[in-house]
This record gives sequence, structure tokens and C-alpha cells, in this order.
Amino acid sequence: MPERERLLRKAERLCIERARRADWFPEVHIGDAAWNMLLALYISHETGRAETIKSVCVAAMASSTTALRWIHVLRQAGFVRFSPVETDRRCIAVQLTARSLEAMQGYLRGVSTEAPG
Repeated sequence: MPERERLLRKAERLCIERARRADWFPEVHIGDAAWNMLLALYISHETGRAETIKSVCVAAMASSTTALRWIHVLRQAGFVRFSPVETDRRCIAVQLTARSLEAMQGYLRGVSTEAPG
């Protein structure tokens, strides 16, 4: 397959994958910063690591203001919850809710691990 066609298929696949997010997270339009947060929180959940508000903001790869706004949106929609960090009460942990964990798992089941094209 010519490179131009492979790149076209990849672009089409990315558009399909972006649209699939809305199927699993219909309450909010998931932008890239929020998606980066959800992925980081899913990985943290699966590896047993705790994420603080600060580390989730870093994972967003956006400005602090944008990241904090998205954390608020995700919390209001019921996708993340806060809890105190046991070892440092000054910090707040951010975790996926059971609902968002199920949504992430459902979404990820449908994602191919092979490169498109």
C-alpha cells in the first residue's frame, strides 16, 4: 500500500477512535486534555499508583487552568472522585470512578493494538 494511502487510513482510524470516545463518555465532550487525564488515571489504577491533582494536571499536557477546569468537569460528570492521600493529608488523590473505569475498559477493548494500515 502506498504511503499516502496508509497515512489516509491512519487519519481515518484516528477520527473513528475519537468519535468512539463519545460513545463511552456521552455526558461530556472529551477534549485531549481530559482524555490524557483519563488515560493516565486508568494506567495508575491498573498499576496501583496514586495520582494527585498536580500529577493529573501534568498528565493533561495543558495549562494548569485548563487541566483544573477539566478535572472539575470530569468530577461533575461522575468520572473522577477525590480522596485524601493517606501519607500526606495536604494532597488530594484523583481516581476513576467505577463507572469511568468500566467505560475506559469498554473503550480500550475496541482499540486495536496494531498500527492502522
